[in-house]
Amino acid sequence: VKPFLETIWSILLATFSLVIEQTDDQKSLDLSLGGLALCVKLTGFCDMQVEREVFIHSLIRFSHIDYLKQFNAKSLQCTKALIEAATQHGNYIRKSWKNVFEFLSKLDQIRMIGSGVSDDAELLGNKEQKANNQRDQIHDIAQYIAIAIDAHSIDQIFTRSVYLDGECILDFIEGLCKMSSEELLNSKSPRIFSLLKIVEVADYNMDRIKFIWAKIWKIMMEHFSKVGCHENPQVALYAVDSLKPV
Repeated sequence: VKPFLETIWSILLATFSLVIEQTDDQKSLDLSLGGLALCVKLTGFCDMQVEREVFIHSLIRFSHIDYLKQFNAKSLQCTKALIEAATQHGNYIRKSWKNVFEFLSKLDQIRMIGSGVSDDAELLGNKEQKANNQRDQIHDIAQYIAIAIDAHSIDQIFTRSVYLDGECILDFIEGLCKMSSEELLNSKSPRIFSLLKIVEVADYNMDRIKFIWAKIWKIMMEHFSKVGCHENPQVALYAVDSLKPV
């Protein structure tokens, strides 16, 4: 399978991408998105890391998560397709989890803004430099995303981590810790989405065999040791308090 896939993966990518960009036919769009998701699985199965990341990045690019003004119904389908791929094909994502978590972190932030429970300064930038109609447009899109994508579909990716095999759960935790470190780089306005998910995933996976749990705990503790020394005392305190249930 691998030699054949190495030969045709770029052709598959180009074909699916062209259809997604140009088609208005729902069946063709569904087939192309399903094809990209299956390519993520196949490249993961064949341990083709670069190719797997290219397919994942393609789904992220078509979601327009970084360009909300371009977000439309097709973008929503691409977003849901990536969430579905991460939920169903978790064992094949391996070292590419960091890319998925970066996408989920942005999506969560947009959903919170759309729900009216988060400050929009980071997403919108300097409010004085943005026209009111532009801010309103982005807010409307964020609200649309918050309604169309519920928190449960995102949470499923983390609750289903219990079904990842012994090696994949380590890749999962490593990717989550890397994403958490990036979220906390800004000491004035840090995000704790990934930090919270680390604790949740640890709780879900506590019943794993001791050999695997010890490796999970080692990765977690290295991260929490750093976060516990964060220059923002609220972040450091939150990190310490988060470990109490675990």
